[in-house]
Amino acid sequence: MQTDKIAGGNRFAVVTRGHEMLRMVTRSREKRMVTPRDKLKGRQVTFLVRDVHHPQPATILHELHADEQLFGTVLDFSHDARSKDAAFAIVKVLGVREPCIVSVDSIKSVRRAKRAAVRR
Repeated sequence: MQTDKIAGGNRFAVVTRGHEMLRMVTRSREKRMVTPRDKLKGRQVTFLVRDVHHPQPATILHELHADEQLFGTVLDFSHDARSKDAAFAIVKVLGVREPCIVSVDSIKSVRRAKRAAVRR
């Protein structure tokens, strides 16, 4: 026979062999139970970038889209735009809330015909 201490007192309860076997069977069933999380293992899933906790969403976007070309309209230039060393353009890109600040050396002019093809 095996004894277990009951919480909150000095009394001991006698656990019979049958109770011990029942406890073991219950534990093995718990181990075999499939949880909803288990059903997702190995499956492809979808989620929003804003729901990612690690790595930072900006890191993900940079890794996925760093080499994509953006199209936009130049709104203005930085005050030192006449200086070649530190010239920046302020560019409005459709779908982006805030204007982008880009080095003038990094932008290329787009012909009107190409812009019209992009809008389609």
